[in-house]
Amino acid sequence: MTARPFVSLATFATFLCLAVSGVALQMTNHQPYTPVKVFFTVLHNVSAIFFLVFSILHILKNWRAIRAYIKGKAAGKISREFIVCCILLLVLLIVCWLKTAYDTRYTYITTNNQNTP
Repeated sequence: MTARPFVSLATFATFLCLAVSGVALQMTNHQPYTPVKVFFTVLHNVSAIFFLVFSILHILKNWRAIRAYIKGKAAGKISREFIVCCILLLVLLIVCWLKTAYDTRYTYITTNNQNTP
């Protein structure tokens, strides 16, 4: 068995488990804990740990290619693809931060308004 194909396939398989269990948990978000919900919670948590391990191994096995993707074809320059990925990551982080700030503020307002007569 060759390590590189195994690590790549294991990363992909654990990603699928994470995605499926994450969707299942999101769909049952406001329901009480049932054996099925507990199963998907455990599957999600264990898949996340394995995904992290296999992702690190995947990065280590493909480090030369990743470095080439970051540098691009011109020596010493950063590739456009890397810059676009960084911008998309920044946008994702900002959107998540704004959503969290909005949800926190909304929860705070609705919780405090219930106590007033």
